Amino acid sequence: MNVIELILSSIGVSLDIFAVTVCEGATYAHMGKKKVFNISFLFAVIQTSFFLIGIAIGAIPVLKNGTDEITKLNGITSIIIFMLLGFHMISKAFSKKELNEKRNSHFSYIKIGILAVATSIDAIIMGIGIGLLDTNIFLTIAVMFVISLACSVLGLQSGYYLGFEHRKRAYITGGIILILMAIDIAVRH
Repeated sequence: MNVIELILSSIGVSLDIFAVTVCEGATYAHMGKKKVFNISFLFAVIQTSFFLIGIAIGAIPVLKNGTDEITKLNGITSIIIFMLLGFHMISKAFSKKELNEKRNSHFSYIKIGILAVATSIDAIIMGIGIGLLDTNIFLTIAVMFVISLACSVLGLQSGYYLGFEHRKRAYITGGIILILMAIDIAVRH
């Protein structure tokens, strides 16, 4: 997986964080730089940690090294993972979950932690898919962290200033990116 593909797939999964933080940002009465940084850092650390767990599972020597059949199976598994994640993200865009855009001053790190864990489950699955491919782990983790941090900051800020109308578009865009990544992997393998 090259750097561009890595960036695009990280953006695809991190748009889930963007959508959630847009909704969170829309509900805060006050949004200082420290709060934005703390929330974004928490989302990025949890997402990257879950992603690393997935990479570790995908990089298990039995799965990683072997015959041509195992190599083909790894590519097919990665394609399926990216496709399923893409369709999952698109289905989230059309969920009928009602959101109440009401400003309040209550802030809870426990709530943010729970949201960060919930949005990061997809990162484990994507990590498995990437772990099955030949990638530079350190570069992969750095890209995931930076993109997750940026999506969280952008989500909080746009939610705070613009409301949460961007949620649906973020999920659809993320899903399309992941499906395109699956197609790219299929073409290359």
